[in-house]
Amino acid sequence: MIFSGLASRKGGDASLEWPVVQGRIRSAAIVPYEDRKRVRYRVRILYDYEVLGRRYTGNGIFFKAAVTKDSEDQARRFLADYPEGGEAKVYYNPEDPGEAVLKPGRTAEGRGSLGLGIVVLLMGAFLMAKGLRMNGEGESR
Repeated sequence: MIFSGLASRKGGDASLEWPVVQGRIRSAAIVPYEDRKRVRYRVRILYDYEVLGRRYTGNGIFFKAAVTKDSEDQARRFLADYPEGGEAKVYYNPEDPGEAVLKPGRTAEGRGSLGLGIVVLLMGAFLMAKGLRMNGEGESR
């Protein structure tokens, strides 16, 4: 979790500096799915763009993070900025132009993974220290 959060943070930050080209939205959809006994809505966008004469198709919205909404209405509002056939700014990785996003920068998901990973690590260290201490007390009796 920590490494995933750090990678997302680093890549998200780097995407702010990526070059921008104009792309075209090929398709935009809302996919409902069940998550912990409730329905959530994943946003999927497919877009085409060109870098130095080579055509690419992308589906990244944020850097390595899915767009998930709690209601279909929220998902539709998000998609309103990306109508099928419409144009959109595409930020691409200059070292790997096949990697691209529509919204550069960090996401809350990346920050959450990092934070949760740190909490789990600290809890593990605490429990291990407590276990070692209890073990030491048991041997001295």
